[in-house]
This record gives sequence, C-alpha cells and structure tokens, in this order.
Amino acid sequence: DGNNVKLMVHSIGPSLIKHEVERLGQKGFRSDNAKKMEVSGQGYGLYNVKRIADLIQAKVSFNPELKILCHSGGIPQSNFTVKLILHETL
Repeated sequence: DGNNVKLMVHSIGPSLIKHEVERLGQKGFRSDNAKKMEVSGQGYGLYNVKRIADLIQAKVSFNPELKILCHSGGIPQSNFTVKLILHETL
C-alpha cells in the first residue's frame, strides 16, 4: 500500500502449540518450548514490540507457523514472522 511502511522480521525459533498463539505479546509469556531452551528470557520481547507499536499507532501482528521445520537440541523449531505496519506520515 502506498500510504504505509511495512516492516517484516522472519526468524526460526521454538515452535508454538496452537493454544499458545493467542498469548503472544502478553507480558511475561514464553512458550513451553522456549522455556526448555538454554537461552533464558523473561517474556518481554514481543510484549515490548506490541507496546511500541501502540505508542506510535502502528499495527503489529505475530504470525507463527505451526509446521515444524527441524529440531534443535530436541526442541521443535518453526518459522515466525512479526509484521509492523506504520503510517507513512510518521
């Protein structure tokens, strides 16, 4: 769309279970598979993305794929996309 700027970030990370998808962006949420990884986290990453998007009046969506691509350390991994849409006037 000519009036918006779209920013998309794609990554591969721990797979989500279907019922976890609705919790993405909630403060402190980490999926069960993310908790099994050696990498620590507090569940603030996507929460902060959502907060910043709200502050700048941008639209944000989290789009995890439930299809497992591979395993890393015994933990299933899938594609994940974050899409941020900003109005061109910012």
